[in-house]
Amino acid sequence: ITGPNRADVEWRIVQRYVLAVLYYSTGGRGWTDQFNYLDEGLHECDWGGMNNGYDAMECNDEKEVVSINLWQNNLIGTIPREIASLNLTTLDFLSNKLQGSIPHELYTLGDISYLNLGYNDFTGTIASELGAMDKLTYLMIDNNDMTGTIPPELGNLTQLTGWLSLEGNRLSGTIPESFAQLTNAVWIYFNYNNLNGSAEFLCDALVPNEAPGKIDKNSTTPLLELWADIDKVECSCCNCCPLVRDDQV
Repeated sequence: ITGPNRADVEWRIVQRYVLAVLYYSTGGRGWTDQFNYLDEGLHECDWGGMNNGYDAMECNDEKEVVSINLWQNNLIGTIPREIASLNLTTLDFLSNKLQGSIPHELYTLGDISYLNLGYNDFTGTIASELGAMDKLTYLMIDNNDMTGTIPPELGNLTQLTGWLSLEGNRLSGTIPESFAQLTNAVWIYFNYNNLNGSAEFLCDALVPNEAPGKIDKNSTTPLLELWADIDKVECSCCNCCPLVRDDQV
């Protein structure tokens, strides 16, 4: 491993080590596409390739890995805590077979704007520390096996301009009123959980003139979809969801 100075060499050792740990922690030998991971003849920024139309890994001009996109790549195992040593802005593990709890070290990635952990087998609770990741524009933790309540701190994620997806877990309790601050989000999903109570405060804050069922014509905020289990959560402006999912029949 070479570099223009000692600091660069030390950083490359750390970066390469973290990526190797990620590879082995997620069953890299069984990945659908190996993306040249661990190729000794390549700089780690040259590991990768196209994955579902997106770069599997991207680096900045300083050769720091800033984006990892390994969705639908048969990752099996756990997210290593060492991943927090990278300077990531994007992390996409959608539709794999990752399990265990989400490591708390992940929440120290202060520059991350896109975090997608959906359609895996994660367990545990949603940490309040997520609410401090104030650069997030997309947050997807949907279709896992998360339990507990929704932390009100997530209402601090006012930079969300895309998805907030929490559906398809086993979350309980009520939707925090702090979520009325999410006036820039376009898609918000709470459905297929064990939530109850009222979400009318979201209707008042996000779609005050277009409820019910006309969120797509809402001109007050960018919100297009607000989904909740309307048999358990009072929400006159929610434009979905079915009371019973196909796999629950």
